[in-house]
Amino acid sequence: LIYLLAKTGSPTWKEKSKGKKLIGVMLLAFALVIIQLFMGIKVRVAVDGLWDLSRESWVETLPFSFLFHRSFSLVLLATFGYLGWLMYQHREGGVTDRIMFLAVGLGLILEVLVGITLTYGGFPYWAQPFHLMFASLIFGGLLYFVFREIELNRTNLQHERGV
Repeated sequence: LIYLLAKTGSPTWKEKSKGKKLIGVMLLAFALVIIQLFMGIKVRVAVDGLWDLSRESWVETLPFSFLFHRSFSLVLLATFGYLGWLMYQHREGGVTDRIMFLAVGLGLILEVLVGITLTYGGFPYWAQPFHLMFASLIFGGLLYFVFREIELNRTNLQHERGV
């Protein structure tokens, strides 16, 4: 569905030379999100082994993967900030693009806030489903933009060649 949404939209396009740079940063962000997801899975597996301890003591007993997952979120924030700046300069998107951009940005902010709640709030029961939901929203939105940029570059190349 994300691919179809990206393929059928009709944004306006600013002719700038940042197309390849934008796709490169999107693919980098996508790769970083995949790394973050795998590290989050490792943290979840580690948490599953801590059920005999009190929830408040989980953070102190988690392995390095937790520290990596927590700290790597700052790299993701910086990457998404730069990606957002590039996207803002690069395109006057249609309504769908603007909604997706706002959804991903809001999802990223809420994801970090829920992650902070998990870390410093003793892993409350309600927080993990939201953490996973916002991660899915970010992943899906980023996938939409990757598909979108690939399609726009393909369309622009066809237009330049007169196809």
